[in-house]
Amino acid sequence: MNKSAFYLLLMIMAMVLSVQTAKGDATKTVGATGADYSTLKAAIDAINSGAISGAITLQIIANTTETASAVLYQSGYTGTGSSSYTSINIYPTITGLSISGNLGNVPIIDLNGADNVTIEGRVNATGSSISLVIINTNNSGGTTSAIRFINNATNNTIKYCKIQGSSTANNGAILIFSTTATGSSGNNFNIIDHNEITSAGANRPKNVIYSIGSSTASNISNTISNNNIYNFLNPTDNSCGILLAEAVDRWGYNSDWTITGNSFYETTTFQPSGGSYNIIYINTRDNYTSYGDNFTISSNYIGGSGPGCTGTFTKNTSTNGFWGIQLHVGTTNVSNIQGNTISNINYSNTGGADWWGIYLDNGAVNMGTTAPNYIGAGSDGGSITYTCAGDNARFLAVHLQGDGNCYVQNNVISSITVDNTNSAYSTSFWGIHQQARANTNVISNNTIGSATTANSIQSLSASTGNNYPQLVIGYSGDGNGGTMTVSNNTIANLTNGTTNTTAETKGKVYGVWAFAGGTYNISGNTIHDLTIANANTQTGPTPSDQNISLSAGGILFSGSSNASHTISGNTIYNISNSYSSFAGTVAGVYFYGQSTLSSVDKNLIYGLSAGSSSANIHGISIGGGVTTYSNNIITLGGTTTTSLYGIYEPGTSGTTSNIYFNTVYLSGSPGSGSLNSYCLYSASNSSIRNFRNNVFVNARTNNGSTGKHFAAYLAFDGNSSFTMDYNDYLASGSGGMLGYHKSGTYSASNDISSLSAWKTATAQDAHSFNTDPAFTNPTPGNTAADYLPTMPSLIAATGTGITTDYDGGPDRSLTLPSMGAFEYTVSTCANPSSGGTIASEQTICTGSVPAAFTSSAVPSGQTGTLEYKW
Repeated sequence: MNKSAFYLLLMIMAMVLSVQTAKGDATKTVGATGADYSTLKAAIDAINSGAISGAITLQIIANTTETASAVLYQSGYTGTGSSSYTSINIYPTITGLSISGNLGNVPIIDLNGADNVTIEGRVNATGSSISLVIINTNNSGGTTSAIRFINNATNNTIKYCKIQGSSTANNGAILIFSTTATGSSGNNFNIIDHNEITSAGANRPKNVIYSIGSSTASNISNTISNNNIYNFLNPTDNSCGILLAEAVDRWGYNSDWTITGNSFYETTTFQPSGGSYNIIYINTRDNYTSYGDNFTISSNYIGGSGPGCTGTFTKNTSTNGFWGIQLHVGTTNVSNIQGNTISNINYSNTGGADWWGIYLDNGAVNMGTTAPNYIGAGSDGGSITYTCAGDNARFLAVHLQGDGNCYVQNNVISSITVDNTNSAYSTSFWGIHQQARANTNVISNNTIGSATTANSIQSLSASTGNNYPQLVIGYSGDGNGGTMTVSNNTIANLTNGTTNTTAETKGKVYGVWAFAGGTYNISGNTIHDLTIANANTQTGPTPSDQNISLSAGGILFSGSSNASHTISGNTIYNISNSYSSFAGTVAGVYFYGQSTLSSVDKNLIYGLSAGSSSANIHGISIGGGVTTYSNNIITLGGTTTTSLYGIYEPGTSGTTSNIYFNTVYLSGSPGSGSLNSYCLYSASNSSIRNFRNNVFVNARTNNGSTGKHFAAYLAFDGNSSFTMDYNDYLASGSGGMLGYHKSGTYSASNDISSLSAWKTATAQDAHSFNTDPAFTNPTPGNTAADYLPTMPSLIAATGTGITTDYDGGPDRSLTLPSMGAFEYTVSTCANPSSGGTIASEQTICTGSVPAAFTSSAVPSGQTGTLEYKW
């Protein structure tokens, strides 16, 4: 072979090798100078044409300025050639690089059907520092964005980049997940991770991340994780952090997304002129008929001026609604809201608007079931202050409505202060507000307020105007059609700062407030230290109006559905209205049922108080309905100088009140006034009443006052529909009276001081006692165990249907149950060995007398044996 032929062969071989290299795995450089391609668009055009193929790496070695959108199509695209790639990796080789442009109505990078693309900002794809900025400085409408996913773009990852944009369109965003024109698969399995995402300069976007699928192809299983999203809220219009929905027509096509570990914050004081703000907004309604579901929103931080809610997010000027997390999702597959923190926020409005922490409009949702959500005080502290300056405003930490099974558990709502600087208006607080929920709802083990920190939740507003009553409510259930379990929550240290002096203005502070439809089980909650100081004297409800309007209470229930409800095992204490002229009512439990039998049982109530001698305090206040009240322990008194009612029974027509096995203890030494107190007060003779097996001890004693202190007070004549027996009555202090039985205005001539006179007057209580039950420790008596009797003769009646005691312990259906809330050992004979004697009214069982008895202790002609039950 001559030399010329040899060189020709070498040239042919080099050309073949060059073609083979272009068609195989390739690494190319991108940058304005010294690179294979001067722009990212040029490199991507080469991929679309097939000039570069296989597993492709694009190294950014210098800044690029994009003058047109870099549109990457799927492998196999034939529009400009025949693309063929298995993966594409894009990363910088040095720090401080950018891919930038000023492109209106298009993205800088458009993943149009592209798959298996990774864009990351770490130098040489290693380490943890962000070294690449992707920025579209254009702030026009349309689909202006930095990055867009469209037409079945799948399995792509954007990570460790700083991504900036300023689109002002409703369907624009910094990152857009758009629609799929054909086919049944959307933009799926994409990941946005460990990025910084923010506005492009002073211009703020309408949305940071926005997704709208199509009716045939939803965007599913995308992940937004561990990003810092900051300085993003638009100051002049509604805007969102993450919006999975169509902002105008209000429905979208998305499902199965994961949004986790992200921080949303503003680094400087935010001063908008208009708009409302959603941080995470998932609105997946398909024409209001079906929904996407199976979303996970977890471990995100909303608030602060830095990642992880560090610092404080401060917003002032204008009036702007706020939603931290808002969901409109489906009921088939459960969505999860777990471990999120919303805190370190100081939010002020010049007018009034609602502020929502977590808002569930519809869907099957687990909230806090595996990791608590924190609103206000997080696991590492924090707080929220919300201030308005007009109109009627509300702060709702958690709001629930719509269909779907809902479990809200273990969440912490604490360290929240709301205020209204215009005293003619109010700013109300709702911890968990449940409205029109169907299906199964479980609200359990949440903390609303703090068990130990005073004023953990408070409305500072004086709210002296008459048209806007201010409310501070731990849990509210309103208009439900499903089943509601409200259990084992702590609701404590809530303060309503209203000082409204108009008696008809219904300012309130409640632990649990449940009304309207549905079936309720409210059990095991601890509710304490709720305070207010206003003139509200409203009561309610009526059969036509189920709204309860007492000023202060632990649990207030009024059900419009004819269902069997349960209020059980709650501990309620330190509820007060301190207004100096207060003439209304403070109640531990207020219950208004319907015609189906409900139960109020095993509740411990104490420490209710009021700052005025004109007030009334009710341990249990009965509104109406068919209800059994059993095994409750109520102790009232102390230094309060108000009228005390252990159990208030209205006796109204249509009411059936079965009052069994309760322990009521009233105490204290009022130094002035002439106010009465009553362990049991029954106000009328129109209801069906069955009062058996109770211990009513009124140890209240006058110490300068002139009131009467009754064990039982029956404000009616006659005894129709009335059974009263096997009770223990004791009124041991100065002014004490065993009972009263007469309708009309009180007259001392109808006071009854002896058990025999009581039996004659009532034609009831044949087996009742007038004896000291010898409680274990009634002073101070702030635990249930303090009210365990030690008197063995307090034998109760069987046949009440009550099978357990306050502790849920021994079987009361055996031969000899005991009176009061606790089941303990009783006998048919008194025990002379402890100095007692057998009362003449007591039934003596026959048989031999044990050695412990003395003959002088047994009435002449009687013998006796002891019969015990454990």
